[in-house]
Amino acid sequence: MRNVLRADEADPRMVVVSLRHALSRRTDLYVTAADAKAQHGQKVSISRDDPGFADTQRGLVVGMQHRFQALAETRRHLAGSAPHFPLMMQPRFHNRAIAFTRKDIMNIQNRLRLAACAILLAGCAATPVPAHTGDVRFTQIRGAAIKVEYAGTTFLVDPMLAPKGAYPGFPGTVNSQLRNPLVDLPVPLSEAIRADAVIVTHAQHYDHWDDEARRSLPKDIPIFVQSEEDADSIRKDGFKDVRVLAGPVDFRGTMLNRTEGQHGSDAMVAGRGKRLGKVSGVVFQRPGYKTVYVAGDTTWNRFVEEAVARYRPDVMILNACYGRLVGYDGSFIMGKEDLYRAYQALPDATIVASHMESLAHCTQTRQDLRDYIGATGMAPGRVLVPRDGESYRF
Repeated sequence: MRNVLRADEADPRMVVVSLRHALSRRTDLYVTAADAKAQHGQKVSISRDDPGFADTQRGLVVGMQHRFQALAETRRHLAGSAPHFPLMMQPRFHNRAIAFTRKDIMNIQNRLRLAACAILLAGCAATPVPAHTGDVRFTQIRGAAIKVEYAGTTFLVDPMLAPKGAYPGFPGTVNSQLRNPLVDLPVPLSEAIRADAVIVTHAQHYDHWDDEARRSLPKDIPIFVQSEEDADSIRKDGFKDVRVLAGPVDFRGTMLNRTEGQHGSDAMVAGRGKRLGKVSGVVFQRPGYKTVYVAGDTTWNRFVEEAVARYRPDVMILNACYGRLVGYDGSFIMGKEDLYRAYQALPDATIVASHMESLAHCTQTRQDLRDYIGATGMAPGRVLVPRDGESYRF
């Protein structure tokens, strides 16, 4: 509006019809037909990008709008309420538009401009642009040891690399008379350690960080851990680049976020908490790539629910072998029913079951999980149970 003396006098008569097409999750292409008539001697324009103002304007606006997401740098603390809010996402918009008044449409030059925009809209409608353009590759190695290849960077997560039967069973767990691991690596050790960085969700247990990993991995490889305590332990083994995931960490353009977990029920933590230890997970994020959440050695609890709600991952990797302690009901690692919880909580995500059939305390098998997937009607393409050595590309 122009020639407005007071805000309450800005009262044009307007009729607007808009067609909007989503090019991606953040970018829209739109066509708007508008009829606007000013009052009180004012002037009106159908687009803020159109320099022409008149008593009456009729025409089309063709434009593209992109929503940027800005991460707040700090968490916001409020006394007397929840401990913190998650990192706030603040949308910003970038808009480019071309306006055509009725007079413009009669102009041959603008007819050509309008035709070009119409062709663009039709082409976009016929060929939608995917929200994710980059590949993410997952490889199941053995147990909790996996590889996540993300935006050209290979992360080795929770390496247990020793040969079959190298370690005694964990005291207090079922079948502890058996030696771990139950199976050999599916690939040569030299291939298993080929990575750009390592993530150790917790260093206390050998099925996530073992003696063979200490011996075999290069001492200068970047290693990400959950705490200074774990970092100090790994540095004592001669590793020079150990980093704590104390907050969002950028590694080669990929954001790594540590998530909380709980290694068992409240009763287990109360009775065996020191042996179960503190655990964590990690979320991988990058524009143009699927968000991947590796939950780690945890049961389904409020920490997992908070991570799911906060990050809305496209791929969720669960340790799902249903590990058991002697003398306690339930498990200290997720199982088949937790696959269903994840399946319901994330209706558009792919769920991957890891940490299977490699340790004596694991009480559910891959076949148990596949049978449960079929019995509950979960889509097999959305819930994956990989063999050791098997890979998926998302």
